[in-house]
Amino acid sequence: MVLVSRFPVAFLLLAASLAAQVVYIDNNSPTTGTSNGFPWGQANGFTTLHVYTAAQLTAGGVAPGSILTGIAVAPSSGTSGIYNAPQARFTVGHLATNPPLAGAWESNIASPSVIHDLTSGAYTFPWTLGTWTPLPGVASAGFLWDGVTDIALFYTSSAGTTGTFSARRTATNLRHSLAVFNATNQAPTSNGLFAMKVELTFQPGVVNYQVNQPESTFNIDGVVGNGAVPASVVRGTGVGFTANFQSTNVGLGWDLAYTLPDPLVA
Repeated sequence: MVLVSRFPVAFLLLAASLAAQVVYIDNNSPTTGTSNGFPWGQANGFTTLHVYTAAQLTAGGVAPGSILTGIAVAPSSGTSGIYNAPQARFTVGHLATNPPLAGAWESNIASPSVIHDLTSGAYTFPWTLGTWTPLPGVASAGFLWDGVTDIALFYTSSAGTTGTFSARRTATNLRHSLAVFNATNQAPTSNGLFAMKVELTFQPGVVNYQVNQPESTFNIDGVVGNGAVPASVVRGTGVGFTANFQSTNVGLGWDLAYTLPDPLVA
């Protein structure tokens, strides 16, 4: 169901909702927090799993259906360099098991979106101390967040990695880690609230309806959506319902579009 109110304020609010949303876990400072060598400081083969919660994404304003377009980390050692892992696998996805099972590694992620694969050549990027350093390949992975499920990042790097650096970590998010390349069922040697401190950028998906605003609202029997997902109301043929309209813009009309997916349902 689509509701569009005909006045400039509603249009501007809708347009603003399409802007990219940046979420910082734990905070937006790339120079504060504990320095840690997992996973970017490892040269001899390493595997990690990092968890970020739906509550954190929602609190940061990320809407259901948003696409992850950027991940940045905060180097905390050295001055600058070029990180280069001869082989690496980097994926993101919704947690299939929450909390994740120790030793299950990437299989904790349901249908992982691949940022970089073992067959894609070296995983390499420049980094600079005290700045948010973007990790390549994130946008092309096309990960779409469902709005309710915690997410995880899986990363494994091979021996022979150069240009390593320590980076800031959180004090709030779970991390599993192990000094083994491409771990599959080995138990982690570190398991605690040590996940990478990250800057996550999300781009909202295409919105084809106007959400309720203080200036204009519409609902059926009082059912409303959550700000990015439309309310869904099903009523059988012949069953009555109450459509509630309210607007502070007296004299201006409404455009209401609706579909009937089934001839027996209105």
